[in-house]
Amino acid sequence: KAKDGNLRAQYNLGLSFVKGEGAKKDRKLGINILEASAEKNHFSSQYALGTIYEKEGNYAKAARWYGRAANLGHLESQFRFGWFYTQGDDRGVTKDLTKAKYWFKKASESGHPRAQYLLGVISYGNGETLEAYKWLHISEQNGLAEKYIKSSENYKNKLAKELTEGQIEYSKRVAIACIESSYKNCNF
Repeated sequence: KAKDGNLRAQYNLGLSFVKGEGAKKDRKLGINILEASAEKNHFSSQYALGTIYEKEGNYAKAARWYGRAANLGHLESQFRFGWFYTQGDDRGVTKDLTKAKYWFKKASESGHPRAQYLLGVISYGNGETLEAYKWLHISEQNGLAEKYIKSSENYKNKLAKELTEGQIEYSKRVAIACIESSYKNCNF
């Protein structure tokens, strides 16, 4: 099927060679196969290439593939691409929190808790207190990983000193409405 141009089969075969699972390990051949399907906009192949290059420290190539998959709507690629923009040159792109926020928002609107958390953190840094509280609250409601909960609570405690009780309750109501509307009704 891979030889016949089936992109999913190319993805599976490429990963088999890269990992050496079900086929003799041949990284170069695996990457060539993945690139063939990635060039045809198979976002799973693009994401796989992004992770391969990221693990190897080739961040420019990783950013290229994450960016292509992110533009096609791949959720984890949107998050990774946003993360790269928070890191800047260390991740093969110019640091740009506006672009990071854009990609985190895209991933957040599909329910990605870490993107929601980082969207809250960036909003906090921008002085957008209600927006920050909303996204931090949403991330916690959506099962933010335990290792980020304490940090999220710390941000929320800082925000509690800047916001009134009424503003906090309002932000929580907007957060719940946002979740319940599948991220279509998130504005204040």
